[in-house]
Amino acid sequence: MTDKPKPKRRWWQYSLRTLRIVVTVFCVWMGITVKRARDQQRIVEFLQTRGAFFKYAHEFDASHMPIWNAEPPGPDWLRSLIGPHYFDRPDSVALGFNPPSRVTDADLNDILPQLEHLKTVRVVVVYWDRRISEEGIRRIAGLNNLEKLGLGDPQTTDARIDQIRQEFPNGEIHVHRDP
Repeated sequence: MTDKPKPKRRWWQYSLRTLRIVVTVFCVWMGITVKRARDQQRIVEFLQTRGAFFKYAHEFDASHMPIWNAEPPGPDWLRSLIGPHYFDRPDSVALGFNPPSRVTDADLNDILPQLEHLKTVRVVVVYWDRRISEEGIRRIAGLNNLEKLGLGDPQTTDARIDQIRQEFPNGEIHVHRDP
C-alpha cells in the first residue's frame, strides 16, 4: 500500500466571510477619516474667508513653542494628491485679526463642536464691530482641549475676565486692552 503524502498545510487561509469583515472595517475607517478631513477643510476654508488665521499641530513642539518652517506631515506626493486636511490638525485659530471681524456667534454655533481639538484660540474684538458676544467667548472657553484663550478687546473689564476665568479655570487667559 502506498502512502499518500500529506498535503502541506497553508497557514494563512481566510474564509470569504473573514475577508468581508476586514473589508467592511477598512471601509468604515476610511469613511470616518474622509468625513473628518472634509469637515475640517470646509470649516477652515469658511473661517479663512471670514478673516481667521490657523496654525497647525505640526507647527508647534511638545511645549507648544512655534517651529518655524516646520515640515508638514505626510509625503508631499500624497498631500498633493488627496489634500493636506488628511494629515493636518488645526491647533490654534485667531479670529478677528483682519478687521472688521466677520465671525459671528451664529458661525460659532455651527463650528465649535467640530473644533474640539483646538488648544489655542485668540479673539480680537474691535469696539466698533462686536459680532462675537460674551456668550460666544464663553462657548470658546468651554472647548475641552483649550489651553490658551487670548482676548483683544479695549472694552474688556476685570469682571468679564473673572467670569470667563470661572468657566476656564485651568487655562491661560491673555488679555490685550490696547485699541
